[in-house]
Amino acid sequence: MRNFGLPEVSVIGVFTLIILMSIPIMGCLSEPDEVVVLCAAGVREPVDSLLDGVDGVVCTYGGTGALFSRIALTGGGDVLITGSEWDMQIALERGWVKDYQKLAPHVPVLMVRDGVGSSINGLNAPNTTLNTPAELSDELRLSLGKPGSCALTNIQAQFFGEEYEQRIAGAAVLRTTVNEMCEDVASGVADASIVWKASAHPYVERGEATIIEMEHPPEEWVCGAVLVNSSNHEAAQKVLDALRNDRVWESYGFTPIS
Repeated sequence: MRNFGLPEVSVIGVFTLIILMSIPIMGCLSEPDEVVVLCAAGVREPVDSLLDGVDGVVCTYGGTGALFSRIALTGGGDVLITGSEWDMQIALERGWVKDYQKLAPHVPVLMVRDGVGSSINGLNAPNTTLNTPAELSDELRLSLGKPGSCALTNIQAQFFGEEYEQRIAGAAVLRTTVNEMCEDVASGVADASIVWKASAHPYVERGEATIIEMEHPPEEWVCGAVLVNSSNHEAAQKVLDALRNDRVWESYGFTPIS
């Protein structure tokens, strides 16, 4: 299996976008017997594990915006994996897929850099419940997703509600993938971020961050589908079937809301 990453893509001109996308597109031209998997960056580890040793698979990872741009521009790819059912529904509406499968639950949490819990109105203990945006100090440096760049932007917008635009404007940094948001918190670029629990899990295990559960978190789903324009539907379906393994997903922290 070969892996590639897409560059960060925001709302930019078509000409510039084509230039940005040309490098990964040319680098990922597939052979007739290859299956190209376009996958949300936040689920790279379990996907790499599940497809390790599978011959003829080429994986390209990136934010949802970058993946969707590639599909829209080239029609290329065989399997699409999104970090949320919301995004897969968009792919369905655009006619890129005919149906899809839920692969694993995705639960959002507040990831907090170790030692800055006092900035969250005293919510400095792991697993303390976060109820409202008002509990987050305005001075708290947040790493948030660029609107429309990845599945988490919908979750962040729902949580902040009327404060969303204000929080986006005042964010310490805006990113296009959950991996970047987690790295921002762990490295000190930001104090906190709303990320997927599974993505924060390795940082918590290393003692670099803690997580604060949300009171009523929406449970999203990692979803997978065979793209309509796939040149090898049978092989693509076999790859998608290989991704259906609850035990492996759970081992990477993808567990349902308890």
